[in-house]
Amino acid sequence: TVTAQVNSTTGDGGNTTGTATFTVTAAATSLSVTPNSGPKGTTATVTATGLTNGVPGVNANAITVGGLAANALAANVVGGQMAATSITVPAGVAYGATSVVATDIVLITASNTFTVTQPTLTISPTSGTVGQVLTLGGSGWLASDVVTVTQGGLAATTLVADASGNLSGTYTIPSNLYPVGGVGGSLLFAANDGNVNCNFCSGSVQHTTD
Repeated sequence: TVTAQVNSTTGDGGNTTGTATFTVTAAATSLSVTPNSGPKGTTATVTATGLTNGVPGVNANAITVGGLAANALAANVVGGQMAATSITVPAGVAYGATSVVATDIVLITASNTFTVTQPTLTISPTSGTVGQVLTLGGSGWLASDVVTVTQGGLAATTLVADASGNLSGTYTIPSNLYPVGGVGGSLLFAANDGNVNCNFCSGSVQHTTD
């Protein structure tokens, strides 16, 4: 807030005759992120308005996702508009809605929301005997992701996601996993693409072996 004081020059000995107040408000900022949802490791494009002009106006790694650096390069700001720049959703960010924040060279920020989704792993059938061929599936992975499926913490097979992020494959339960005539048990399957996308989390499913 700027207060202007006006003094008279004649007639009243220079006493104050009036004041006026002008309030300076910060320019509104906005940020867009495309796409605005996806798994960890997603590459997104960010633009922003209302930031401070500069070359660069936003320094390298001054864009964060969930408070973590998003591997962003420095971006110029001209006329308050930040040039489009790419970010990578970090592996350490939590699942769910999180903030994407760009901070300019004078610490003005612009923000929006990105939803971090968790990929899935499915098996069918969910019970059977040793030697059973299981159908593996899943969705929500990065396109062309190389996904390691584990059973009991050990690598069982590797699947490659299609262009839509879907998984498809099979796995045969080893015939020597349980002794003939013995008691079976539950097998825990999980999947991981290196971005800790489904590291023994919701992608973990069980198959009961008789």
